[in-house]
Amino acid sequence: MNKLFQLPIKDLSNKMEMAKINPRQIFLSLLSLLIFSQVPASFISYQFGIDNHASMIILRGLILLISLATLIKEYYFRWNFWELSIVLFWSFYIIRLSIDILIYNISTAIPPWELYAWSIGSTLIPSLAIYAVASKIKGELNSLFLISFGTISLGTSLLLFSINFNPYISRFSLENLNSIPAGHAGASLFLISFCYVLSSQFRRIESWKRILPILGILIGIIVTLSSSTRSAFIALLLGLIFASLVPESTRSVKYRFSMLTVTVAILTACYSIFGGSGLIEKLQTLGQGESELNRIKFISSSLEYWYQNPILGIGFKMHSILNNLFVELDPYYPHNFIVESLLIGGIVLCLILLIFLVITTWNAIKLIRLSKSNLWLVCLWLQAFIYVMVSGHLGNVPLFWFTSAAICGRYSSLTKQKVTI
Repeated sequence: MNKLFQLPIKDLSNKMEMAKINPRQIFLSLLSLLIFSQVPASFISYQFGIDNHASMIILRGLILLISLATLIKEYYFRWNFWELSIVLFWSFYIIRLSIDILIYNISTAIPPWELYAWSIGSTLIPSLAIYAVASKIKGELNSLFLISFGTISLGTSLLLFSINFNPYISRFSLENLNSIPAGHAGASLFLISFCYVLSSQFRRIESWKRILPILGILIGIIVTLSSSTRSAFIALLLGLIFASLVPESTRSVKYRFSMLTVTVAILTACYSIFGGSGLIEKLQTLGQGESELNRIKFISSSLEYWYQNPILGIGFKMHSILNNLFVELDPYYPHNFIVESLLIGGIVLCLILLIFLVITTWNAIKLIRLSKSNLWLVCLWLQAFIYVMVSGHLGNVPLFWFTSAAICGRYSSLTKQKVTI
């Protein structure tokens, strides 16, 4: 009699186990959407005459729902330093924003709900979700799915771009798609693909699958160059050098040098073809162009206003102050995360950000020592760090936050397993 009951119970248990979603699948799928979905969504919207703003709201809403579902299922707060730093940072940011709006009636340059959406919906919740699943991944992490998604996404975008514009002289962007995030999507695809080619995983896959990371390198280079984004191009070059210098026991120095030589040759050829979109001229005037000079003005002016209240900053008055200083450019942030944190929350908020940076850097160093196969995650965070030192505001570059989450979560997972991959 007991056996009769045990059979259906055992069968139900097996079905429930099969129904569980693999943390590795969630991690790679969520990361793919976060890094590569914006560019193709914008080009598809443009091609079919769909309102891009509505498309972005739907896309980010989907990512938020996946992240929330992941947190509900997988997450519990461990009170480690990384989690404390990111939660404290965004709690301070949100409280300061709420006080400035509700009590001091400060006007922001964009609707307050967008700032809340960026900070909570596009940054904090997805980053915690990435950390939750990254900390539960067992064994080796293969980035081929991510490369495939990125290659298809940016490849489709390049095709649509070529249909509507001249790719040799036009900048890879749209009216509602800034060239900077587009260029960084290309740089991300390049770095992930190049690290994969250098890894032992590349040697173990079937021959026909090896075309994917090679295509990823090529498409990533073309998108980066066509976007005419200097920060993305510099991040690509530094990531290329960094990845080439990190040794891996399963790959000879000769092989790594050969891959580096071939990649540099492809990069040089593409640069001569697609640099005409404005990148060559920008690089030739590096440090002297209007954009760089304006960024220097942003930073110097921001620091002058920060001195007025160094402990807690001036809050979101920053928006109107910077807008009045540079009317012709209509900016409302200083294009540097450290300076912006000083302005909004003074030394207190900046100190939390610096702790966050130190924790991530330390975990990145330990992760590379423990697992060379996760080099691509460290390269992505290096790219994101370069990005936020010269562009974007605290909420609209989620890449910086969720790549940190991936590194710290992955290191936590590997140390629990006590393995070297």
